Amino acid sequence: MIFCILPSLLTDNQIITEIQPRKGGKIMKIKKELNQFKVNALWRNIVNEIVRDSKKYDEGSSEKNIIARLEDIYCDGTSSGIVDRLIRYRDTTGFYNRFKKEINKLMAEMLEDKVSINELFGISWDYTDPFALKRYNQNLLVQTAYEEIVFQLRQYFREKLTLGIIKN
Repeated sequence: MIFCILPSLLTDNQIITEIQPRKGGKIMKIKKELNQFKVNALWRNIVNEIVRDSKKYDEGSSEKNIIARLEDIYCDGTSSGIVDRLIRYRDTTGFYNRFKKEINKLMAEMLEDKVSINELFGISWDYTDPFALKRYNQNLLVQTAYEEIVFQLRQYFREKLTLGIIKN
């Protein structure tokens, strides 16, 4: 399966390192596998957060826990509060300021497939703030970027399930 945005994000070859389980552990193998994409700082941050939060699940394996976490975020969306560090405007604007460059690049690539901002965001976008200088549109950009990365990770793991690489 080819991902619609992933290949253009292959710019940073740093390893995902926030969580360091014992050498050879399942989580480390999953992180190395995801690192083959040579993801940027935004991706590393989101992957680390998902891996960390997936430890709260009990689905039988690390991969299944990660899939369950991805499914929860995908189904509920970030605006539901499921991602606890993206609940308040001060959190999302801080996240936006930290990853502005990566978020803007991701949005530009998403817009290549869309005709306009209106198609991507609809009535949610504050058209009086076209450059996302205010927190409302920054919040929307953060949620959209986070959810797009979750969507792509979810596709990746679902493909592994389909191919039987991960056992149901």
